[in-house]
Amino acid sequence: MKAISPDQLIKLLSTTLIALALFGCDERKIMRPNKTVSFIGTHRVTIEPGSPHVRSTASGIGENRVYDYTCAETKIILRQDDLLVNRKSYGALRPSDEILVSYGSVYINGENAKGRIPVEKRDPTLEEHEVPESESRLGGYTIRVRPGHKIKSRFHLQGAYVWRLGDRRFAIKENEFFIDDVNFGKLTKGDSIMVEKGRVFISGRERLSYDSGEANKPDAAIPPAGPAQ
Repeated sequence: MKAISPDQLIKLLSTTLIALALFGCDERKIMRPNKTVSFIGTHRVTIEPGSPHVRSTASGIGENRVYDYTCAETKIILRQDDLLVNRKSYGALRPSDEILVSYGSVYINGENAKGRIPVEKRDPTLEEHEVPESESRLGGYTIRVRPGHKIKSRFHLQGAYVWRLGDRRFAIKENEFFIDDVNFGKLTKGDSIMVEKGRVFISGRERLSYDSGEANKPDAAIPPAGPAQ
């Protein structure tokens, strides 16, 4: 067997290290499974795309039993009288109904389900502090939020720039934008951020959460507001 020269050995090691570096750069996409299958009570739950990071808890007994399930950006809360997926209500389930969350869309027993925002009693102290718009510089980016809030704070934590605004939390870490731990993807230098009643616009284009399965929408008109707070 022909011996390997020092130059050939260095070239082989360099090629291996480059391949490992490229693999590491795309690790998040490679390591994410196509789907994750779990059980919440008597219900089979499938999340597409899946994630190796799943958290599931249950509390209460009998009619007060509540299941809290999180898989990546999908959050499910199941009560006896209601199914909540990413803060939208899908009503009560029957025993053994199957749940599929596929790229942001929800299916019950294979049928597309339409969610609605549940009616909740809001904290009146939050409403009285609302303003038309709040603006801040966060991690080198300008962010505007409508409606805004008078109660706000900014801090830096574990590499993330965080802005608390009322009961919401906005963060930028490694040029990725998060709202309450939901990832809205990468930002580019010079991008501006607008959050309008729960919808996210990056430099005028609507941005959906990471892996929502839909492309960013074309430029959307953003209505004017009063002076920033």
